[in-house]
Amino acid sequence: MIQSVIFDKKYYTLKDAHDFINHHNNLKVTKAPDVKGNFIRFRQQDPDSSKYHYVTHYITDGVAFIIGYPK
Repeated sequence: MIQSVIFDKKYYTLKDAHDFINHHNNLKVTKAPDVKGNFIRFRQQDPDSSKYHYVTHYITDGVAFIIGYPK
């Protein structure tokens, strides 16, 4: 389960990040992405650490998925 998609602002602008999300039909654009420091985060699911163990997987330069694996 993809919990979040994170973009490094060194590689992606907010518009580029929106375009990436829109281009991948299984991802959803949130109305207010979390923009902090050097990163833009689009939350796909609320985290639930009682059910999932989360791991960061880097997809390409500047893009990472936070994946939840069932415990």
